[in-house]
Amino acid sequence: MIASRAIENCDATAVCNRWADLYIPVAGRQVTGTILIHHLISSLLSTVMPYTEITSLAQYKEITEGDKPAVIDFWADWCGPCRVIGKPYEELSVKFPEVGFYKVNVDDRADISKEAGITAMPTFLGFKNGRELKDEKVIGADRQQLERLVNALAS
Repeated sequence: MIASRAIENCDATAVCNRWADLYIPVAGRQVTGTILIHHLISSLLSTVMPYTEITSLAQYKEITEGDKPAVIDFWADWCGPCRVIGKPYEELSVKFPEVGFYKVNVDDRADISKEAGITAMPTFLGFKNGRELKDEKVIGADRQQLERLVNALAS
């Protein structure tokens, strides 16, 4: 009720400012409107986009040299097997939140594909503690091998 009155009486900017002042009961606790909105947006984004698109070589290097385990899907729009394995890849990203899930469109980011030595799609590379798990590399839309790669990253 309070939130809806704030929306009815304000323009978009004022609503944002008023949301910050609101305290809304959530699961028996009082939460500020800002925290609630941030939580809702984060939940929606993680539901809608369970992976992150890599858009630069610098971002690729940051991810692959980092401490967080990461799996990278090298794919193309025209690749049928890439589309087949897409849904299982997203499902694994939900099942293993401790692993970062990323995608590289090989047509859009030829520089990254070249750096990674990609010759076929889909290809899945795993990185842990700044090192590639070369023995776990997956070429093709093989769900069992992909699950093995993600399990190796999560352990």
